[in-house]
Amino acid sequence: MDLTEVPPPFISSAPGLANLRDIGGYPVSDHSSVRKGLIFRGPDPAPVSGAGLETLHSLGITTLFDLRSQQQIDRAGGHRDLKGIRRIWSPVFGPEEYTPEKAALRYAQYSAPGTKVFV
Repeated sequence: MDLTEVPPPFISSAPGLANLRDIGGYPVSDHSSVRKGLIFRGPDPAPVSGAGLETLHSLGITTLFDLRSQQQIDRAGGHRDLKGIRRIWSPVFGPEEYTPEKAALRYAQYSAPGTKVFV
């Protein structure tokens, strides 16, 4: 498979954003699922190209919820404002929870036998 063309729910038409995907279609109950084209999940948006930004706009993306900790943002070189997309910083982990030791413990817990993870 050509790495520039990936199967749904991944979106390969946003250069600079590997791992961008539509989370629509996942079941939320026995009779319902997340609507497609409503919520997208992706990586740090800083490396997005102009064509990638056009793709985000064509998908109707107007708001980005940045879940990264301040340490993650600093390590990535800061955040980038994207024209036409409002950024809301909502870190999942505070500074005290994103130490190397606590991150290692979290990853060990994520990969423990019997652990079921939905991402």
